Amino acid sequence: MTTELTLTDEQLMHVCTMALNNWVDGIVETFACFGVDLLDPDGPSVNPRDYALPARQWRAIAECIAGSTSIDKLAKANHTLDWMNLGPSSFEEPDE
Repeated sequence: MTTELTLTDEQLMHVCTMALNNWVDGIVETFACFGVDLLDPDGPSVNPRDYALPARQWRAIAECIAGSTSIDKLAKANHTLDWMNLGPSSFEEPDE
């Protein structure tokens, strides 16, 4: 069962700010919004596919990870792939 979560604007801005500074922090902060502490050495293992963000928020975080100006292009590509593999899944929101 996948836990779906729509981040508040404040949460999304915080995650994106963290992701721009360090892609790992972006992932850690994203899961913190789900109530999961990835830094807890005694915490349970996490399957990223069990968590999902709206696709538009998922893409915004991915763009922040890829948008960092402090790393080279190869590192940006690798970090974005890490987001795809280690970050949560996404879901499409129904049209309103």
